[in-house]
Amino acid sequence: MPLSSASLQPLIDQPGDWQCINDPVMGGASTSEVVQAEAGVLGFRGHVSLANGGGFASARVAHAVDLSGATGLMVRAHGPVRRYRLTLFTEAGGRISYRVPFWTTPQSAAHYLPFARLQAMRRGRVRADAPPFDPSGVCGIGFLIGDKQAGDFALHVHAIAPYGCRHAADMGNSESGAIML
Repeated sequence: MPLSSASLQPLIDQPGDWQCINDPVMGGASTSEVVQAEAGVLGFRGHVSLANGGGFASARVAHAVDLSGATGLMVRAHGPVRRYRLTLFTEAGGRISYRVPFWTTPQSAAHYLPFARLQAMRRGRVRADAPPFDPSGVCGIGFLIGDKQAGDFALHVHAIAPYGCRHAADMGNSESGAIML
């Protein structure tokens, strides 16, 4: 089924549905949480620690979305200047995630992240043997910070929208197809 504003509503209204997976799974000490930062803004925040070989924090939500017809996702976000990765999971990919990096700025900015730039990853390593990204089978969306910089972080996500769509106006709650968070 095509993406609609209703299909992403749980990402907006229920930050408690997000699961944080940080480097303590491998002995690290990073922490994170997902909160409603302010009205209409989803917050992913925490502390990245490089102790014990760690250095990453991530959050994801299981959510089936058909992105057929889109060439990428636009993420409108802001925060202290850091590098994050948008992470997509597909049914076909199994435990493989498909990631694309973007840098935040203190002011809200639109980041256009084309599917063609997604890298198939598993446990921090590129997987050349992974199946190609299938936009019709997305089953999870997330964010990851692992920029080898210790310290606090805060990503504020205002919107996620498909772009390059044949019917963008049908895919969201605005003419541009933006899904407001």
